Amino acid sequence: MCSEMSEAEKGNTKQRKKASVPRRLVLAILKLLLAVFLLLVLALVGVNLYLKSNKTKEFKDLAFLNGGSVSFQSVDISLFKDFPAATISIEKLGVTDAEFDRHGTPILRVNELKLVASLKAWRSRQIELQSVDLKDGRITLFTDEHGYSNLKALLPKKKEEETLKSKYLSILTDKVKLGFANIDFGFTDAIKTTSIHATLDDLAAILHKKAKRPGRRD
Repeated sequence: MCSEMSEAEKGNTKQRKKASVPRRLVLAILKLLLAVFLLLVLALVGVNLYLKSNKTKEFKDLAFLNGGSVSFQSVDISLFKDFPAATISIEKLGVTDAEFDRHGTPILRVNELKLVASLKAWRSRQIELQSVDLKDGRITLFTDEHGYSNLKALLPKKKEEETLKSKYLSILTDKVKLGFANIDFGFTDAIKTTSIHATLDDLAAILHKKAKRPGRRD
């Protein structure tokens, strides 16, 4: 029996890997936005008037972003209009990783980010994210020639993520509506010599959480 893969099988494997790249990128971006959402929920306590002011706010060296930073001009939080759904609208949002001073490339810059979440299970410290809309901005992901990835550097490791969930909130993402309006997207990998550039305009999608296969480990 021949143990080597046929050329057709190799081609199919490569196609499957290529097809999975966009989904992995979307999941990674969504994970990043969840971290921002968690920050805003924590910041909500007692400082809503401060968040609504037009003065730029910056949170530096955030533990759950591995030393990354979040800045924004203002936030409007509506908890009672459509309760149990809460709406958070953020203006002039920026996200950078801990090495931003070295490479100078922000991972996210948008004029407006709108998040809608259900608070039905808030007593169990669970929030269900329902929709994410980004308008007018840019998402830039890169891996440099030394293997440094600005996205991987920003996101907490699995163990740290579980610690954050147990300490603060668990954010559910079983079904999330995504909306992009005039968003420039860039992804480069200097090692694999891969580059993707696109403009996401009036783009809508629904992200379903993929069911785990029996015996599979994430």
